[in-house]
Amino acid sequence: MAKKVRQKKKAANRGSTRSRKGSTGGKSPKSGVGTPSTSSSGVGIPPASASSASEKPTDTKALSKLREQISALDADLIKLLNQRSRLVVRVGTRKRGSGIPIYAPHREQEVLDRVTRANRGPLKDRTIEAVYRELMSGSFSLEHPLRIGYLGPPGSYSHLAATRQFGQSVDYEDLHEIAGVFTEVRRGHVEYGLAPIENSLGGGIVETLDAFKANHGDVSIYAEVQLNVHHSLLANCEPKQVRRIHSKPEVFSQCRTWLATQYPLAQLIPAASSSRAAQTAV
Repeated sequence: MAKKVRQKKKAANRGSTRSRKGSTGGKSPKSGVGTPSTSSSGVGIPPASASSASEKPTDTKALSKLREQISALDADLIKLLNQRSRLVVRVGTRKRGSGIPIYAPHREQEVLDRVTRANRGPLKDRTIEAVYRELMSGSFSLEHPLRIGYLGPPGSYSHLAATRQFGQSVDYEDLHEIAGVFTEVRRGHVEYGLAPIENSLGGGIVETLDAFKANHGDVSIYAEVQLNVHHSLLANCEPKQVRRIHSKPEVFSQCRTWLATQYPLAQLIPAASSSRAAQTAV
């Protein structure tokens, strides 16, 4: 199951939509129910007392001066960020008065291109981009509070794609089904919706394509996001005891060779999302 899958996610907005998701098919899972995988690891942190005890008086004095400079720069940054935010509020007021959408992906990309071109290090461009993406997320909420609908539950790849694109400063709504994302955008209950649109192995996502057709004229594609996806298996039993595997149909298609080899007799049960399948597994 070491095939790569790129999956796009696209989103819907009343008269404009939002998003896209990319994916990669994954590691050979070791057990049970089809889900995406996550991992984490711990890092040991020495006690503060051990760190300070090892500092010499001269080191402490030099560090204090450097830290004072950092604190002064932080204070300047806060002032500048809030000065920028006040301008953002003025922009939002003018946009609302002219009927211009708050979210403008082309403008967002212009800002990101400009700040990364201006970057001379030592921070990497991706660090600068991450900072500005979150800054612009906060700007959205100042211009006009945004609600973003997505195919949930929280932790799904659609959720990950949405937060990557809109940041953490907007409100998110788990809409459970792809059709629900389109419905809530059409009704105006959310400003933008994000749904998977295609992947590199299985092609287009039928539910999303059908939803675009059914809502033709009420929603449109506004932007897209690419995301790498890695499929694994999660189970609450030993691998040999697996009898049913839950996942999104597109995942079964992407992993069909591995599943046919490892679990030829398992029943494949469709789920609304791979994250929903993970909840079923545990």
